[in-house]
Amino acid sequence: MEKPILYNWYKIWELLDIKNRIDKLFFTEVYKLSNDKFLYLFLDIKENDILNSDIEIKKIKINNKMFIWVVVDEFNIKYLNNLKDSLVSVRWFKSIAWMQDLKNKLLEEIILPFKNKDKFLKYKVTLPNWLLFYWPPWCWKTYISNKLAEELWWNFMEIKHSSIASPHIHWTVWKIWQVFEKAKLKAPIVLFFDEISWLVPKRENLTWDSQYKEEEINEFLINLDNASKEWILVLWATNYPNKIDSAILRTGRFDLKLYIWPPDEDTRIKLFSFYLNGRPVNENINYQKLSELTENYIVSDIEFIVESVAKKAALKDEIISQEMIEETIKSIEKSLSDSELEYFNSIYFAEKDSNNRKIWFMID
Repeated sequence: MEKPILYNWYKIWELLDIKNRIDKLFFTEVYKLSNDKFLYLFLDIKENDILNSDIEIKKIKINNKMFIWVVVDEFNIKYLNNLKDSLVSVRWFKSIAWMQDLKNKLLEEIILPFKNKDKFLKYKVTLPNWLLFYWPPWCWKTYISNKLAEELWWNFMEIKHSSIASPHIHWTVWKIWQVFEKAKLKAPIVLFFDEISWLVPKRENLTWDSQYKEEEINEFLINLDNASKEWILVLWATNYPNKIDSAILRTGRFDLKLYIWPPDEDTRIKLFSFYLNGRPVNENINYQKLSELTENYIVSDIEFIVESVAKKAALKDEIISQEMIEETIKSIEKSLSDSELEYFNSIYFAEKDSNNRKIWFMID
C-alpha cells in the first residue's frame, strides 16, 4: 500500500493532530483528526487553481512539494466531489484547451461506456480493457492520462520502468502481478504504464539470454484480458509501437489506439494564447505568426518559449512583445527533429494502411 503523505500524530496546529489516513480517492488523501474532523489533502490541486472560496484553504510543504488542504466536518464521496468542484476553476478535459478530436474520441470510446455501463451492456458492447497512446516524445501523455482519470472520477496510478524492472529472473513477473493486485484494491482506477515497449517487446526478437521476457509478457496478458471486469482501465504509452509484441496488439486486446501528432497550426495558436494568458502581454500579439514560426514544435516547447520570454520580460520589467517572443523562438530548437518526425510518420501511415486491427488516429 502507498505510504501516506502525512503520518499519524502529525501536528496540524498546536492542539490538533492527525489520527490516521482513512482513505485515498480522486487524487485526495483523507485523514481523521484528533478533534474528529477530517482533513482533505489534495494531490492534484495547485494554489493557482483555487477560486475564491468560503472554505479556509491551507498550504503545507512536504519534501519540497507544496500541497493544498482543508479541514471539514464530514467525509463522503459526494461532499468531496462538490468541494473540489467549488475550489477549482478549470478541471478535467477543460484544462486542455486543444486536442478536441482526441477528447471527443476518449469521451465516446472510454468515458461514456464506463459511465453508462448498463446501457452499453444491454447492446452487448464490451467495456474497454486497454488504451494505447503512441506519439513522438514529450507529448503530454501522463498529463492527458491524468485528465482522463479525472473525467471518469477514478483513481490514477502511474507505473514507471524502475518500479517493475528487476535484474533477477522471475522477479519482474511477481511485480507485474503485484501491480494489478494493488490496482484492484483501488478500483475503479486508471493504470498508466509509460514506455511499455521495454516491458512487452516482440517475442521473435528475443535472444537466447532474454527468453525470460516471454514469461513477463504472458503475465501481462493474463492480467490484462479481464481488466475491465475489475474496473481497471489500462493505459499504455509508447514512442515505439512497432516494437510491441503482436499478441498484445491483436484485436480484442487493445480496444483503442491513438496516434497524436505534434500540435497543428490552430492548436499552436491556442497554446500560445493559453500560456500567455494572465501575463503582462502586448495586446497586438500576432498569434498566427507565432504558430507559423513553430511548425512541428511540441507542447512543452511552446510552454518553454513562453516561460523563457516571461523571465526576460520580468528582468527588464517590460511588457511581453511580439518581437521578444519571435527572438526567443529563434533561440530555441524544437525538441522533435525532422528525422524523428519522419520515423513516426512512417509508423502512422503503415498502421493506417493495415486492415488487421481496429485503429483510430487523432491528428492534433
